[in-house]
Amino acid sequence: AKREVTLRGHLWPVYSCAFSPTEEAHVLGGGGAGGDGVAILWDRRTGGRVATCEGHTGTVCGVAFSPTGTHIATASDDRTVRVCDLRELKRPAALLTGHTDA
Repeated sequence: AKREVTLRGHLWPVYSCAFSPTEEAHVLGGGGAGGDGVAILWDRRTGGRVATCEGHTGTVCGVAFSPTGTHIATASDDRTVRVCDLRELKRPAALLTGHTDA
């Protein structure tokens, strides 16, 4: 039997979603047109929030997992990419800058 889980938490539309390549069963979603500018990591089995990745000042329009599933990258129309190590979520994300056009 299939089980449907609704992943809740974004205040604005979700523009990107990715599934973890590992057994951790994580889903990453990014959104924010209008202001939340966050990516949320959920447990796809329970629908529970695992972490919120904050820091973008614009819409999160792209999200991705590393091939090993240990890192996530979020891209925003604020012209930055943030990279988080899922093993150290308390540590701030690495910030990649340099784009001059969104």
